[in-house]
Amino acid sequence: MDLRISQQAGLIGLNIDKPGVRLSISPPRLSVNAQVSEINIHSPRAELEIDQSQCWTDLGARKPVEYGKECASQAYQQGLEGIARRVAEGESQAAIEKGGSVVNLIASRFKAEAECPYTIAFIPEHPPQVTVKAGEMEAEASEGGISTSLQPGRVENHTPWAKVGVYLQQKPAIEVKWVGSYFDGVM
Repeated sequence: MDLRISQQAGLIGLNIDKPGVRLSISPPRLSVNAQVSEINIHSPRAELEIDQSQCWTDLGARKPVEYGKECASQAYQQGLEGIARRVAEGESQAAIEKGGSVVNLIASRFKAEAECPYTIAFIPEHPPQVTVKAGEMEAEASEGGISTSLQPGRVENHTPWAKVGVYLQQKPAIEVKWVGSYFDGVM
């Protein structure tokens, strides 16, 4: 008789869950508010005064009242000079009767009319008077600024842990069989 032994190995099965990366990400939020700086400037206009009265006086222009008085005085003087000329003419014409010549009379008249007084001058002699009145400049400033607010971001991990499940896929076994007859006999 023989013994026949057969053996069956045990098998282990594995259930493996690999970890998968699952992240929930909320980005950070930054808000910036900028307020602009302002400058308000107020500058009143400058006043410019030009006094040309002395220049006009140098040119012979005067105020109406002064000009009227001067014209009246000049007219009075010219009136007296005209009367004196008429008297001289009358006397020269009377002298013709006393033996004077007409040629001398006409020549003296031409000579008087040919003479013309003149003067050379730089006009105006005085410059104009210029006065500047400047106002004060006013400035008003309001400062700006920057305000910020930050909401930080978050990262949340929802990754499951890795799992390894072990189970018995095949049980181990040993089988012993007798092969042959049950009797052994010698003869």
